[in-house]
Amino acid sequence: MSNATIKTYSIEEVRKHDGGKKLAELKKKLAAAKSDSEKAAIQKEISETPSDVWIILHGFIYNVTSYLSHHPGGPEQILGVAGDDATQAFEEIYHSVSARKTLKEFKIGKLDTWDGPDDLIDTTLGSDGKTNVLVTLVPALLAILAAVYYYYFAQ
Repeated sequence: MSNATIKTYSIEEVRKHDGGKKLAELKKKLAAAKSDSEKAAIQKEISETPSDVWIILHGFIYNVTSYLSHHPGGPEQILGVAGDDATQAFEEIYHSVSARKTLKEFKIGKLDTWDGPDDLIDTTLGSDGKTNVLVTLVPALLAILAAVYYYYFAQ
């Protein structure tokens, strides 16, 4: 999706695409409804509530519904941040260059309040499209330090 044609969405619109969390709440509400008019209003809301999964990463919106069953960490990882800003959760876990490139397929827009860079999701790539050495080096060094600590101090 080129940035010239990218659609903008409000946070309220993104929150509607929470993977069915709101649908589950509405169905419980429907079961507890007493009057026919209350039931009709809830049924209408159910019919207008999306069940797809959108997430926000670095101000951009991704529809990852079709990716849920393919996510290596399982769909629960994504569903936990569905309809919300997943940037922190995404960046706390190492995601490969391949994962970041795959994500581009699901980009559908950006937040209407976003005024940052257009490609923050690709900050791990160098200008040649190859992985920035620090992205690989830092986790490797941390793993080595953890192993040394465990070997010498935890036993």
